[in-house]
Amino acid sequence: MLKIKTDCYLLIIRRCIVNALVILGGTMNKNKFHLNKMRENFAGVEKFAYTHILESLGAVALIVAALSAWTHLFVGTIGWSMLALLIGSACGIFFSSWCDSMLKRIYALSRRGNRASMVIAEGAKIAIALFLPFVYFAFWGVMAGSACQYFIHVTHSNHKNNSKAA
Repeated sequence: MLKIKTDCYLLIIRRCIVNALVILGGTMNKNKFHLNKMRENFAGVEKFAYTHILESLGAVALIVAALSAWTHLFVGTIGWSMLALLIGSACGIFFSSWCDSMLKRIYALSRRGNRASMVIAEGAKIAIALFLPFVYFAFWGVMAGSACQYFIHVTHSNHKNNSKAA
């Protein structure tokens, strides 16, 4: 019985891999994959990741934090991470001027050096996201709350300017 279930799962995994490769641009011909188109697609992704390396590493850190919180890998769970996100966003909304200045200082410090030091800083963010995901989600919450407060003020001021002009 166990052998049948294992074979069934392996067949399902194989079909998922084949479908993913076909979706990415590979074709199946006589049980051999033609990977030329897939290599072209991955070359485009690789070129994008090289030109936008900081944004790509930031996205990797976010994915690592989500997986670390979801799997209870080190410290924290999804519940603690969401609570930290909530508290961070509330702080970002209620203390927006302080949070804006703090975020500007953090990003000015991380963008001041050369490219290698920026990549090292992004690597540190990935390490924090892996080991302490709730801290990383709290930082994202502060950024989200600050951005929310900023867009509320911008749209409100634009609405005032548009109503005066009319």
